[in-house]
Amino acid sequence: MSCWGNNYRYIVLFVGFFCLSSVCSNYIIINFTFICMREDMSETVTVNQTINSIYDYTTDEKKYIMWSVGAGTVLGTIPTNWLVVRYGAKWPFLVAGLVSLISTAAIPIAAKSDLLVLLFLRFLQGLAYSTDFAAIGIMTVRWAPLRETAFFIATLTCFTGVASMITNSVTGLICQSSLGWQYAYYLHSFAGLLLFALWAWLYIDDPRETKRISGKELSTIHKNKSAAHLEKNADIPYVDGVVHRQSPGRPRTTSRALDRNILRACRKDPRRTSKDIQVSVTSPNEPVPSRRTIRRRLQVAGLHGLVSLKNRKARVEWAKQHLSWGSQEYAPQYHCRTVKHGGGSVMVWGCFSDTSMGPLKRIVGTMDRYVYEDILKNTMQPWARTNLGRSWVFQQDNDPKHTSGHVANWFRRRRVDLLEWPSQSPDLNPIEHMWEELERRLNRVRASNANQKFAQLEAAWKSIPMTVVKTLLDSMPRRCQAVIDAKGSPTKY
Repeated sequence: MSCWGNNYRYIVLFVGFFCLSSVCSNYIIINFTFICMREDMSETVTVNQTINSIYDYTTDEKKYIMWSVGAGTVLGTIPTNWLVVRYGAKWPFLVAGLVSLISTAAIPIAAKSDLLVLLFLRFLQGLAYSTDFAAIGIMTVRWAPLRETAFFIATLTCFTGVASMITNSVTGLICQSSLGWQYAYYLHSFAGLLLFALWAWLYIDDPRETKRISGKELSTIHKNKSAAHLEKNADIPYVDGVVHRQSPGRPRTTSRALDRNILRACRKDPRRTSKDIQVSVTSPNEPVPSRRTIRRRLQVAGLHGLVSLKNRKARVEWAKQHLSWGSQEYAPQYHCRTVKHGGGSVMVWGCFSDTSMGPLKRIVGTMDRYVYEDILKNTMQPWARTNLGRSWVFQQDNDPKHTSGHVANWFRRRRVDLLEWPSQSPDLNPIEHMWEELERRLNRVRASNANQKFAQLEAAWKSIPMTVVKTLLDSMPRRCQAVIDAKGSPTKY
């Protein structure tokens, strides 16, 4: 990944700083043009037989001009803050910037035509300026690592001083030139247009949603942050770092109190397994959370499993070896999955390749090496021979029942090629996202028993389009690069 991707937060800081300065410059430019406006005799008015410039404002008129921008700033603070918190900084601040530069460009015309129009434009400049500090807060929360928070705030809040220096110098030069004071406003508007075009192109509220930054950069930004820092929608209530999304879909399987207990159990003893936490937090009054649910709650709170140094090195080495692979090299994919339903759980096994969705097999009872061998023999191998021919590679994770000598002998006897897989690498496995896709398709579908649930799962599995498969397989080079950039640590995938 280039220097651009490893230092993208500083690009955001740079562009954001100058956009803030632009809005502030538009706010204060009239302070520096009052003198040269008064000396502009191109438009005059006669008062008491004295010829004055129409731009020679009285003391009271100047007060109104200054107060109107202040009123816009004060009245706009709460609504603009709400907009920025609700929708992020990108679009509200972009709109504020456009309002600021348009009103600034129109001031020379308003100053010539009507004082009330000028006051209205100044009010709009104040509204735009009221967005600055809310934007600073969101930019800092989203893009600053915890150790750089003070640096981001200090840098972004010094825009007022820089704006004053630039505006004073530029306006003075233009006023003394043959262009006239009006061009100071036009130049500021044009500069603002360029800066906010950069803002619209480069800024994004959630670093996780852009491919421009590396996995290393994302890890740096998110290091030691809680879910409250990472969550994009700030109006969603937080409970000890676990985010509760208000959704019309299926209700959550865990309450807020249970989420708190899960986090506390993990923080009290980070070495505890999800099974241990499951036992310790279960109470008679609440449903038993699955181990996967517990892991997801911890992941949302920013708590990931420890990847050993040995496995980190293995992950990086594997990612480097497979960085240039295309989608065909990563098929088929396999996984065994437990899916919750109203009265218990249904365990299923599924696979897919780059050409078709494979079968979804229901597993009754405990999944062990013998059950797994039966699935390989009677489900996976017949499907692979029919759909993939003789040249294919099988991928599985390093679960003990998958790597047991019994199963290894089965693969060896049947000459099945296995894709070597690094331990502790769910972020490299696209099947994880396939299971999430399956869950999304059944999010609002209820089942009264296990048989009905499996029928729903099987129908939804068959309906997944190959475009989803292609997207997942095409993501493998990016996943590999993210692991390399993160030096083997967990990535955003």
